[in-house]
Amino acid sequence: MPFTASVNNINELLSRISLGDEQAFTAIFHQYYPSVYRATLFITASGYLAEETVQDVFLKLWLSKEKLTAIENFESYLFIVARNQAYKALQKKVRMEMLQNTTNAEDSFDPMDNHDLEMQKDRIRGVYEAAVDSLPEQQKRVYQLSKQSDLSRKHIAALMQLSPESVKKYLALANLHIRAYCQKNAPELLPALVILLIMQQLPK
Repeated sequence: MPFTASVNNINELLSRISLGDEQAFTAIFHQYYPSVYRATLFITASGYLAEETVQDVFLKLWLSKEKLTAIENFESYLFIVARNQAYKALQKKVRMEMLQNTTNAEDSFDPMDNHDLEMQKDRIRGVYEAAVDSLPEQQKRVYQLSKQSDLSRKHIAALMQLSPESVKKYLALANLHIRAYCQKNAPELLPALVILLIMQQLPK
């Protein structure tokens, strides 16, 4: 079995998520991320596509949270959603590469259509980018070098003439600032934004 969490524990978390509990959602994300990532990586054979697919899967869960308590077997449901989303990611890649129009198959397990999902992702990205833009200048520079330029803390410290501990402090403060900004300006998107922040902190 890929997971060790008990059925009762998962059902309790799903009930809390259906009521908008962010902590329960984060717990589910941490519990299932590794196996969902491995499954999508197996299908897509691409670390980038797998990461994008994982974000899509958990975003779908949050956006359809009111329906989660009606699911009888959450793990099976999750992997069906992940499988279908991974195939859709491959289809999208093929469309872009071949410049062809194809139709994505819909399935009964899909809680949202792709158009709605893309609109939500655009909004999440917009809020996230606005949060980053609102960072104090020094924090913003450190954060961008870390998350967007993918530099190590040691490299950033040398580049900005800071200590590695100072860089670590700036990154922690930046994450807190971004979270607070999102909580104030788009609280309903916070769990999805938390996923985005977590994904950026995971090893590549």
